[in-house]
Amino acid sequence: MRPFHHASIRASLASTRLGLADLPATVESQSARCELVSEQAIRCAIEIADGLIDAAHFVDGVPFWSGLHELVPGTVAATVLSPSLYDGAIGIGVFIAALNQLKPTGKRTAIAQGTLELTDRMLADEKQQTS
Repeated sequence: MRPFHHASIRASLASTRLGLADLPATVESQSARCELVSEQAIRCAIEIADGLIDAAHFVDGVPFWSGLHELVPGTVAATVLSPSLYDGAIGIGVFIAALNQLKPTGKRTAIAQGTLELTDRMLADEKQQTS
């Protein structure tokens, strides 16, 4: 991933307005759109998020999840999900952070904060590699 990619992820987390003091909101919140979301969809999202939260493992304050990875067609193995946005820990964290904006809980906030920490670490690593 490129540094700008992680910066946009960080901005997305900031836009959820989690109340994190050190997190400037660099992307405007889309709360008006959230009002259009049905309560049924929110209940489904809560059920999915709660399952993901229960399955989370924390290492140094950063959430990770396990999943299946296809080694060769037809053969899978259990593995730790990557930190990627699309199919890994950051994507799960962004989903939970967005839900936390609508229905905040301590566990959702912890996942969002841990995802932010992971993103910041990845940005720092990339910055160090490019300097």
